[in-house]
Amino acid sequence: MRSPLRLFSRTQRERSEHRWPDDAGRPAPWSPLRRRVDNMALRWHARLDSPFADRSLPPILAGLIFVGLAAMALARVRSLEPSESLARFTQATWQLHQADPSAITLLPVGVEAPQPLSHLDGSLVLYPLGWLVGFLPIREALVTLQSAALAFAVLPLWRLSRRVANLRVGATTAVIVAYALFPPVHLMNTDGFNPLVLAVPLLLGVIHRALSGSIIRLGLGALLVLVCSTQLALVLVGLGAMLSLTVRRRSGIGLGLLGVIGMVGEHSVAWLGAGDRAFVDGVSFPAGTRSAAGILVDAIVHPLASLGHLGQQRVLVTVVALLVPVAFLPLFSLRHLAPVVPLQLVYLLGSLPHDQLLGAQAAATTAFVFAAAALALGRLGRSGSDRVSVPPRLSGTLVGVAALFFVLDAASSPYQHPWNWGGRDAVDAVRLQWTEEVLAGADNPMTVAATSDMSPILAGGGVVTCALPASRHACPVPPVLYLVDLRLDPFTASRPDLVVVQSQADGRLAMLRPRSAVGAAPAQAQPGTGTAQRTVR
Repeated sequence: MRSPLRLFSRTQRERSEHRWPDDAGRPAPWSPLRRRVDNMALRWHARLDSPFADRSLPPILAGLIFVGLAAMALARVRSLEPSESLARFTQATWQLHQADPSAITLLPVGVEAPQPLSHLDGSLVLYPLGWLVGFLPIREALVTLQSAALAFAVLPLWRLSRRVANLRVGATTAVIVAYALFPPVHLMNTDGFNPLVLAVPLLLGVIHRALSGSIIRLGLGALLVLVCSTQLALVLVGLGAMLSLTVRRRSGIGLGLLGVIGMVGEHSVAWLGAGDRAFVDGVSFPAGTRSAAGILVDAIVHPLASLGHLGQQRVLVTVVALLVPVAFLPLFSLRHLAPVVPLQLVYLLGSLPHDQLLGAQAAATTAFVFAAAALALGRLGRSGSDRVSVPPRLSGTLVGVAALFFVLDAASSPYQHPWNWGGRDAVDAVRLQWTEEVLAGADNPMTVAATSDMSPILAGGGVVTCALPASRHACPVPPVLYLVDLRLDPFTASRPDLVVVQSQADGRLAMLRPRSAVGAAPAQAQPGTGTAQRTVR
C-alpha cells in the first residue's frame, strides 16, 4: 500500500508537469501549445519592455481609441440623438463666442433661470473654448474634443502603470484595454458634452505626479483640474489628505489647501458658480443643502437616513457598475481609491438618475478606479529584477471581464448597433427643416421651446431656446413657438393654451404656437411656411 505522502508528491509532480492525474501519466494535450504561447509572450515582453515601446505604444493606442470614440460621438450628433447636456453647453459656447450678455436658458427646473454665463458650474474652461470652438461647427467640435480627452487619458494612465506600479507591458496593455472598454467611458462619450469629462486625463496626471513627480507639475495639474470644474475641488482635498497621511506630506498639505480654496470659491464666489444650485445639476441636492460640504455634513449628522439612502437599489447598481468591469481590482488598493469617495457620496446621496451617475458624474471616479486598478496589479504581481510580473491569467481575467461588461452595458455595445449610427430618416429630415426655418429668422430672434433632439441645433444658432418638457426645465420668457417630439414630451401637445400648427412624421413631430398668437400678423419670418436657405451650425 502506497503511503499518502508518496501519493501527494506524485500528484504535485504531475500537476507541475501538466500531466493527466491518472496512472498512465500522459501529458495534457494542450501542454505544447501552452508552452509555445508562454515562450512567445516572454519574447514579446523582452522586446517591448524598452524605452522605445514606452514612447511609441501609448500614442498609438490613444490614437486608435480616439478614432473609435470620435466616430461614435460624431455619428450620434449627425443622427440628431437627444442630448440635454449638448444643447446646454452648445448654447453657452455660442454666447461666449458672440460675447452676448444673454443668459443660459437650457437649465433644469431646480436651477434659477436665466443663469449668468459666469455661474455655469464654475467651468472656467468654457471661456477659452467659447472663443476657439465658436469658429467651428460647435456641436461637432465639442464632442470631438471630449472624445480626445477620454482617449488621451491613456497617456498618463500608461505612465502611472509603468513608472509607479512598475508593471510590464502586458499588464499595462490589459489596463489600457479595460479602460477602452469601460462602459462609463462610452456613456460619457455618447451622451452629449460636459466639461467634467475634460478633467479625466488631468486627474490621472495629477495622481501620477502626486505619487512620483515634481511639486510644480502637480500644482499646475491641480489648477487645470479646477479650471475644468470647481466640483473637483473636493477630490483634490481627498487626494491631499491621502498624500499627507502616507508618502508626501508637504505636497499633500498644499494640494489639500488648494482644494479647500476651490470649495470655498465654488460656494461663495459668484463667478465660480456660487448659489446657482447647478453643482450636481440642481435637482440632485437633498432638501436643505446647497453645497457638497453641506451634503457631507448632513450625512454625518443624520447617519441612519444617509445609510438608508445609500441602500437603495439605484445606488448599489451604480457602485457595482463602477467596480465589476475592472474585476474589483480597486478594492485591493483602497487608499488610492479613497480620495474620490467623498465626491461620489455627494452624487449618490442626491437624486440623480442612474444613467447620469454613470455618465459625466463618473468622470472623476473613472480616473481613480483605473489608477487604483493599476496600482493593485502592482501589489498582486511578483516583483522581479526590474518590473512586477503579473500572472497572465489575472491580466486575461481583467480584459475578459471588461469585454463582457462592454458587450452587456456599454452605450456603444454591439447590442446597440453602433454601425447604424449616423444615418438620417424622414423624421430627421423634418427636424432639420423646422430648425433651419427657425434659424433663418434669427435676425429677429424669437424664443423657441424644443425637445432635446432639436434644441442642440437651435442653441448654436442665436435663437433663445428653452428646453422641454416644461415639468423638468424652466423657461424665463414665454415661447412663441414649440417644436415637440411626442416620444420625448407627450404632454405639451395636449396643453389647452397651445394650438398645433403642423404635424409631421405620422404625428410624431408637432409644431405648436400659443393660442393667443394664432392669426396675428407676425413681424418676422414664420417657420413652417417655406424652405430655409441657412446652413445649420
